[in-house]
Amino acid sequence: MDEDQKFAFNLAVNGHNLLISGQAGTGKTFLVEKIVEFMRYSQKKNVSIVCSTGIAATHYGNLGAQTLHKWSGIRDGRYLIEEIVHLLRTDERYTVAKSNIESVETLIIDEISMVSSKVLNQVQVLCRQIRNSPDIFGNIQVILVGDFYQLPPVSNELYGDPGNLCFRLPWFESYFPHKINLHIVHRQDEHNLITCINELEVGDPSDESVAFLQSLNRPLQDEAGSVQLFARNIDVDMFNYNKLNQIQGELQTYHSVDEGSAHYINKFLAPKNLGLKVGCPVMLIKNLSDVLVNGVRGIAVQLHNKSVDVNFKIGEKIVTANIGAEIFPLMILLGKLLLQSAFNCH
Repeated sequence: MDEDQKFAFNLAVNGHNLLISGQAGTGKTFLVEKIVEFMRYSQKKNVSIVCSTGIAATHYGNLGAQTLHKWSGIRDGRYLIEEIVHLLRTDERYTVAKSNIESVETLIIDEISMVSSKVLNQVQVLCRQIRNSPDIFGNIQVILVGDFYQLPPVSNELYGDPGNLCFRLPWFESYFPHKINLHIVHRQDEHNLITCINELEVGDPSDESVAFLQSLNRPLQDEAGSVQLFARNIDVDMFNYNKLNQIQGELQTYHSVDEGSAHYINKFLAPKNLGLKVGCPVMLIKNLSDVLVNGVRGIAVQLHNKSVDVNFKIGEKIVTANIGAEIFPLMILLGKLLLQSAFNCH
């Protein structure tokens, strides 16, 4: 560990609340793994690792990371804080989340830049309520990890979350007095790329980084399965339509049954009509388990009347899952298939 990592490590294992920040390649994940290992095996502490996304949670391998929403019981954010507290105390489906909050001694929140002020405050209120404590987070040690130059919180108009940055909370500065910024890049095999990315983050690329970017300017082959980026949804839809038509086989279209305000229905990522063929790439758009998380990609291998069998690539493994319809009872949205075509990303 470098000196900054050692300093953050010592603060963490001595029970301090802190923020560990740093750009790509500075060893944030490595440091978290070392902290968790020491706390669990040397200090015998109950440590939970949570992330803002399921994809991020998979980066921690066997350490048992999960999404903050699942760990705390706030799930998709549809319930008010009073309702969540009631569910945690009375609903058997929330037993695990309640136990998480009651038993945890140290909570590590990764990808903190994507956690909104509403979500972070909800979690700390839940911890206070469930642990019957007047203290912020119910006196749990909390370690935040991330890079605020990276992705900000995603707003959720449907459930009243404007996506404000969490460090604007009035209690943030006092609860996290220690802020350690890691600055030494450890990925030497990608040093030029990471240095360039980090300089672009702050809007100050060096001459060396500009030259590095220019050296990457070359014709690219349109390889099968490659992802193309578009600025407009209409271009995305047209590209997907053309690519789908190039796949041999019968097209099967799945239709949703929607009721409620069109204003909110149209904001759902799940399409109203989804056309698929065997062999077409798809992407999951909702967390279904600790393995099948929002953003994982796969190939449709069998089409049924109301579901699809998909081979997802999870690390080096292929996981086959049957993906069906989902009910969104507050809308009400019935039959939204939890997949979207994944020829592109935009």
